[in-house]
Amino acid sequence: MDGLPCLAHIITGTPDHSTEVAARFGAAWQMWYAKRELFMASGTLARSRWILVEQSVVPVLLSNTQCIALSQADLKRLDAVQVSMASMVLRDVRLPGEQWVPYFVRTRRAARLWLTCHSHSRWSALYLKRHLAWLGHCARLQGRLVEAMVHWRGLPWWRRRQRRIASGELHLCHDKRGR
Repeated sequence: MDGLPCLAHIITGTPDHSTEVAARFGAAWQMWYAKRELFMASGTLARSRWILVEQSVVPVLLSNTQCIALSQADLKRLDAVQVSMASMVLRDVRLPGEQWVPYFVRTRRAARLWLTCHSHSRWSALYLKRHLAWLGHCARLQGRLVEAMVHWRGLPWWRRRQRRIASGELHLCHDKRGR
């Protein structure tokens, strides 16, 4: 293992989480295509289908991401995925003779407008709310735990510490300044 597992998230000591973020987007699209017939079923209201999308895709996409600081590009990508899925739920068809680019722009604008009119939050706003709540919890923690989170020592330090505890050289609760 190349990281320390914490709350179903692998802490690696590096700020680059691009592989995990890419895996989240891939898992979200897999969930979309696995339930695509349900999300695009005719005869049901688009609002009902969108609620199903939010209940099945969003947990896959945003599960435990509050621990990760997403870049601006990732936040824009979150919103683009949301609008793309919403346009497929709305099932707009191409008009006769309509070129691909105008169709794409028209359906994406209609999807953004539909999401706004029906008071659906952007997924980037949902992520930011979760991330800031997690940071607030971290800020309210007392004592050494906050210091350990802020001053990451790296995986080799943790492995040395675990070996010292396992050998009996160091007691877990009576360590002097984490050496």
